[in-house]
Amino acid sequence: MIELSFLGPPQVLVNGHSITARLDKKEIALLAYLAAQQGEVTREKVAALLWGEKDDQCARHNLRQALTKIKQVLPGVIDGQGRHVLVLDQAVRLRTDLWQFEDCLRHGDLASGCALYRGPLLDGLGLRSADAFEDWLTECRRYYERLALDGLTDLIGAVEQRRDIAARERYARQMLTIDPLKERAYRALLLALGRAGRFNEALQLYGQCVEKLRRDLGIAPSAETTSVYESILLARSTRRPELPYHPATFVGRERGASTDGRPGQAGAPRDRTGPTQPASVSSRPGLPLAGEVGEGRLRR
Repeated sequence: MIELSFLGPPQVLVNGHSITARLDKKEIALLAYLAAQQGEVTREKVAALLWGEKDDQCARHNLRQALTKIKQVLPGVIDGQGRHVLVLDQAVRLRTDLWQFEDCLRHGDLASGCALYRGPLLDGLGLRSADAFEDWLTECRRYYERLALDGLTDLIGAVEQRRDIAARERYARQMLTIDPLKERAYRALLLALGRAGRFNEALQLYGQCVEKLRRDLGIAPSAETTSVYESILLARSTRRPELPYHPATFVGRERGASTDGRPGQAGAPRDRTGPTQPASVSSRPGLPLAGEVGEGRLRR
């Protein structure tokens, strides 16, 4: 069994044993790119993406070397498809977290899907002289991050209905790990701590929220977040952690929230075939190929 994990620091396992160190950064990047595309990609586009600073002949040579190395370490994982296009060969025993992540969200298993999100795509992987790949990676990181945040949003709404305080805290903390500026995650975590009677922790968290928003965005917490804070102050003074259970303190888009379009498709709905649904991946997006990313790198 070959396992390719790219959400977070990259990991390549063969029958449970790590062989990540046997691949260089561009070989790992090539595998991740093919996994994200989930379809055929021409050799020319891959060469331009990873070795665009080289002339065409040198870029093709470097690609051939990388494919030879991958074939030695992971026999059969890449199908050359007549030497013109490349694709991950699903005929071999292959599993990748990118496919599993989207499959879980598509079928409504949000908890399993979000558990697979260990961090940004290819976290810690930096390539020199590969601007096209870095642009592609930036947009794809945003795409997978949005899916994870949408999934966590739905999970928190579901556990709110069940009044599962522990699960609410766990998902809110994961959301803050992904985006430390997400006020809705602060509100969810504040309520979880308050309902557990952990008032001092909640008040300390609110202070961190205030400082983080002031330092990074130059803004104060929203009225919704301040309202949750005041509710916790009142609950602490009465020693009754019976804070309100209602979705208004959590759901809804925030100031400056990014659109839910796919990479290279700003503002497009997540589901092309129907109405937008939270954490929906009903059809696989066409992630940007080399040269389709656009100028400049997006900022979070």
